[in-house]
Amino acid sequence: GTTANTADPGTDWDAPASHPGSCEVAVYRVAPTPDLSVTLQSGFLQLPRPLRHASCVVLNNNTALYILWEDTGDWAVLDTLGNSIHPLPSLPSPRLHCGILALPSTGSIYVIGGYRAESRKYFKDVQCYDIALKKWRTLPQKLTYRRARHAAITLMM
Repeated sequence: GTTANTADPGTDWDAPASHPGSCEVAVYRVAPTPDLSVTLQSGFLQLPRPLRHASCVVLNNNTALYILWEDTGDWAVLDTLGNSIHPLPSLPSPRLHCGILALPSTGSIYVIGGYRAESRKYFKDVQCYDIALKKWRTLPQKLTYRRARHAAITLMM
């Protein structure tokens, strides 16, 4: 598997909300062995802007890490093999604390619910990103309740 984390030397996890976030990300490989050995794939990669509120999903056999900057709706894909970052069309309605999941079988990534601090608005919509078309669309189905600070997962069986 693949995992990534941001780096900010001296980061205080209890830092105030004004903490700007990090501009770097590291990609690690976790070996599918009993000891789950972890190796750093490369040095830190520069992000296009600080990463403070973000959601991520991994696709393409762990070679594509899609990053959503929740506060602005900026969207990019980190190529974990080529160690490069490519910007994508922004999420039309930025939101914090949303759920995000990928369905590899449909080539889609879903952003579910969330919260917009400036307007104090909670969302109950579902945004769908089509990876092949590189386009966002709002699904006609809505969540029963507005929600934020929740998780979304994909179970592959």
